[in-house]
Amino acid sequence: SGANSSASCLMCLPGTFAVEGSNVCLHCMAGSYGNETGASTCRMCTAGSYWTGTGAVTSLACSACLNGTYSSGGASSCSNCSAGSYTSLLGSSSCVSCAAGLYGAITGAIDSQACTQCSPGTFSMEGSTICLNCTSGSYGTKFGATYCNLCDSGTFSTGLGVIGSDACVACQKGLSSLKGSSI
Repeated sequence: SGANSSASCLMCLPGTFAVEGSNVCLHCMAGSYGNETGASTCRMCTAGSYWTGTGAVTSLACSACLNGTYSSGGASSCSNCSAGSYTSLLGSSSCVSCAAGLYGAITGAIDSQACTQCSPGTFSMEGSTICLNCTSGSYGTKFGATYCNLCDSGTFSTGLGVIGSDACVACQKGLSSLKGSSI
């Protein structure tokens, strides 16, 4: 009956919470749930899952992210894997990068088949969305390259994305060049 009595304080129901000193119970936000009576916080949906509504009372409200999507903990939605990555798993918390020598041009890819080999004369690094041309002074020879070969000493190349060492031209008599020269 005194000012410090908690007898008139009501317990918040599952799916709601209240901070100390509050006069109202709030619904657990999207991406979370409350499975206890009298909670002061809500629990977050685990990484790889999401919940769009409010006031969830169990973790079963959190749905697994679909193939090609992922989420961090407490998510209200799943995000598409960015171009250059994919996931074939339900409930992913991250995506897998396309390997070096491959590129991925689409978002939300569901498997590694979305990663395409680079053509000869081009190369890529892990997670690439495009293949880059071999620069002048270098050339490519194979599909799925992770690097370009340098023109030998005494030769040069000015083209971009050239295929084969025959693109490297010998220096004129009386001139020389270092390995990988473009002029």
